[in-house]
Amino acid sequence: MLHRTVLWRHKADRIITFALVTLVVALLLNLYARVDFHTLQLLWALFGLLIGTAEQFFFTGRVAQAPVWVQLLLRIALIPLIALSLVSALLVLGVVPVVFEQAGITTVGQLWTTRTGLVVNSLIVATAVILFMEMERMVGTRTFRRFLTGRYVHPKRERIIVMFMDLADSTMWTEKLGDTRYYAMLNETFGRMAAPVLRSDAEILKYIGDEVIFTWSVPRGARDARCLDLYFDFHEAINHDRDHYQRTYGMVPRFRAGIHCGEVITSQVGTIKRMIDHSGDAMNTCARMVGAAKMLDTGMVVSEDLLAAMTVPERFKLGPSTPVELRGKVLSVAVRPVTR
Repeated sequence: MLHRTVLWRHKADRIITFALVTLVVALLLNLYARVDFHTLQLLWALFGLLIGTAEQFFFTGRVAQAPVWVQLLLRIALIPLIALSLVSALLVLGVVPVVFEQAGITTVGQLWTTRTGLVVNSLIVATAVILFMEMERMVGTRTFRRFLTGRYVHPKRERIIVMFMDLADSTMWTEKLGDTRYYAMLNETFGRMAAPVLRSDAEILKYIGDEVIFTWSVPRGARDARCLDLYFDFHEAINHDRDHYQRTYGMVPRFRAGIHCGEVITSQVGTIKRMIDHSGDAMNTCARMVGAAKMLDTGMVVSEDLLAAMTVPERFKLGPSTPVELRGKVLSVAVRPVTR
């Protein structure tokens, strides 16, 4: 129930964002076209709400897995219909924009026979908004904002919490399932990560095969130990559908993780392809801590450095501190198994 609430809240946030971005785009285009401002232009926000609702509840699941050209055709068909339905509702309610009066459109019948301008305008605005929102989703909301503000054009030293998590026994499962079924299982499993990630307020830095790297700023991740909850919430989401996994794949995926806290250098890298990345000893240490989890035969290990940076609630149980020699490091790193 908690995960469902988190997802619904996320959908609501996305729909509101669609409304605001649509309004801004429409107003900028009107300004460029030298169209005098009228309060009815604020109705573009309502148009954005409808687009956002369609994106969150229609262009998901199997529709989202369809080829891009199929999704594009569906949008081209749906968006003008949304625009025409919205304006039709206004006309039925007796709200007739001045621009429609000037065009001789005062009834629903006249609208549906002379709809070209409205369709074109709605397609232009909606296309710009959808492209903008897709770019934001591809790189992540926070990362996209940092690109826009240029925050990491110059490298910055930061203190972050980082978690490396990868699939246990991945080589064995690749051989048993075959590449196609293995990646279908992996993609489905990563899809169950949405609610736990949103609840923990984590950022997904990148996917590397069957490994995922998450990050938090120290205050955000340490608050109520939400960074530790991510691992256990994710496995709860998987175990909720364990019967499905057994029927479909003959296995239930299980992940191992290491979570650490330390200083990194964060910077915008690349020219042909750009990304914001972290580098430094903290990243290298955490990457090797996953092997320590395997060695200690536990699901997740947490470093003493992270435990020193936060208060651990009673719902977590910590195992004994164990110094672990990590490949490539001279000094050992003290880690502790953690369960919930």
